[in-house]
Amino acid sequence: MTPEQMAVVDDWPEERQVQFRQWPGEVQGYYWTLVPERQELFWRLADGDKLAMVAMDETGREAAWGQIETQVGATEPTEPTADADPVEETEPVEEVEPMDEAHSEHSDPMKRT
Repeated sequence: MTPEQMAVVDDWPEERQVQFRQWPGEVQGYYWTLVPERQELFWRLADGDKLAMVAMDETGREAAWGQIETQVGATEPTEPTADADPVEETEPVEEVEPMDEAHSEHSDPMKRT
């Protein structure tokens, strides 16, 4: 990791730091290639899905991201309209469902060996 990336990790809550450090190096490296919006979505993926994403070619990754972003409604943030109530509560975003290629044969797919 670069010094800038290490500073970012050091600013995260302890639980997130521990989880990130348990990811294999290729998963950590892929994480840093993502734009901030996708980095946040990446945290919500199951560990097996993170591994599957890293194993895909670029075309497969973009297709998977398209599905993920559509599923969580993150493709285009919408601006509130003038009629919108500024204190109106919004519905929480649903968790992302695992992709078809989950590595269920591994009890802890992100555990380093």
